[in-house]
Amino acid sequence: MWKSMKSVRLRRLENRITGTRASNRRRWGRIAGQYGIAAGAVFLALVFRMMLDPLLGEKHPFPTFFLAVILVAWWRGWAPGLLAVALGALASQWFFIPPRGGLWPRDTVCWVGLGSYVGVGVAICGFAWRMRHYQGKLKRQVEGVARSHEALACEIEDRKEAEAALRRSEEEFRTAFELCAVAQAQADPVTGQLLRANSKCCEMTGYSKEETLAMTFIRLLPEPEQRRCWIQFERLVRGDVPVLEAQERLLRKDGRQITVNLAAALVRDTDGRPLRVTAVAQDVTKQKEIEEAFHSSQERLRYYAAELEARVQERTADLEQSIRAMQDFTYTIAHDLRAPMRAVHSFATLLLEHYGDVLNEEGRDFAQRITGAALRMDELIRDLLEYGRVASEQVALGEVMTEKVVEAAVQLVQSSEQGARSRIEVAHPLPRVRANAAVLRKTLVRLLENAVTYTKPGVTPEVRICAEEHDGWVRLQIRDNGPGIAREFHEQIFRAFQRLPPYTGEGTGMGLAIVQKAVERMRGRVGVESAPGQGSCFWIDFPQG
Repeated sequence: MWKSMKSVRLRRLENRITGTRASNRRRWGRIAGQYGIAAGAVFLALVFRMMLDPLLGEKHPFPTFFLAVILVAWWRGWAPGLLAVALGALASQWFFIPPRGGLWPRDTVCWVGLGSYVGVGVAICGFAWRMRHYQGKLKRQVEGVARSHEALACEIEDRKEAEAALRRSEEEFRTAFELCAVAQAQADPVTGQLLRANSKCCEMTGYSKEETLAMTFIRLLPEPEQRRCWIQFERLVRGDVPVLEAQERLLRKDGRQITVNLAAALVRDTDGRPLRVTAVAQDVTKQKEIEEAFHSSQERLRYYAAELEARVQERTADLEQSIRAMQDFTYTIAHDLRAPMRAVHSFATLLLEHYGDVLNEEGRDFAQRITGAALRMDELIRDLLEYGRVASEQVALGEVMTEKVVEAAVQLVQSSEQGARSRIEVAHPLPRVRANAAVLRKTLVRLLENAVTYTKPGVTPEVRICAEEHDGWVRLQIRDNGPGIAREFHEQIFRAFQRLPPYTGEGTGMGLAIVQKAVERMRGRVGVESAPGQGSCFWIDFPQG
């Protein structure tokens, strides 16, 4: 990757240098072209003057060169024109001013003529530069006038379009006002007289449009509400509140009262004077009735919820007591089972140590089998106790420094004999996760122990720990170079007492079951990606810390 990035930088630098060189070549090419034209024009003037030499002789050596200077200065600028003056002076001195073939004039007359040519040539170059300058200035002024006319025409066109858009906007407003799905009305800010009302407003109040526009908005309110609403109306007109929002009761023409959600705002003219008050109202009578029924239902639900909560707490207490009793029973049974197993292991070990030379080969094999079985039984009991402890104990979750937990787990694994022979690589940095540090460390230790234990014969275990973030989750990955796991066993290995061939005689089959239960208690996910002969990648997903 670093080599590719370096090659990309080198290519960019080469392209930049190549572009600079090309730009320099083009610039020098333009300069050479300008001065080349000057030299060519002087050469043509020289040829033409030599053709006239039989007629003119040593008289009038400069007219053809004046013509070249004028053309070059006007066409290519003052600098090429000065070059043409210099080349013309040298050519006339060498070929036409006596003594011919020399660069030093013969007498004062020749010097005066040569000086006059140079002075007039320089004046021609200056005049040509000034003329080109005034020509460019005049051109820019003409272009500016043209742009001004164009801008004025565009402004006139924009104003026409704006007027047309304003007319369309007014028409659209009238249409939208009339067809609006909620009631809309406009009132005079001084008298409260209704100035405009849409059909929905008339439908909601039961009045016709003519009746509506002949009254003030106060007549649409119940008498006890009229004074309070008029005070609110005055506050809106004075500018004390920018928008008036309230839930009010309106009085229909048939005498029935309805509940509406009302919003009103003041519209001012360009001078800031109050122009009209615009109001929008929505009939929420049915919603109000539904809300009242809902509140009543909520009260009943609160009563039932409190009663249910009391029953749940009672049954939870009974369940917790049963779980504690079961845990005590489990630990007692485990202790009672481990004591005989330790005795069997101890006596079998003593038998091998003190009577190993008396026993035959078959007897020693039996004693060794007894010792191994006792150890496996003790390990199985410990794993069962660990599984029960993980499944039942409280797990406090919080922000975990993943790098510290991984470092502790790696040091613990590498302190063992198998871990010391392995190579474990950690890809830093590792993001923080939401988990339990102690439980996460034990989980990582189990996965790392599996990675360095179940390996191909004669291959040094290599383990890599890395992490990636996606959609608010952090995935910790433990990759190894082991023999791999067939796809049909990816879910089976996380079940209790499940061991894969050829390791059916090793372990208790509880390790990955404990890992899965611990990750679930930390509200995470666990899985594996593997194929035979390609190693395994066990992954754990946790919420981001």
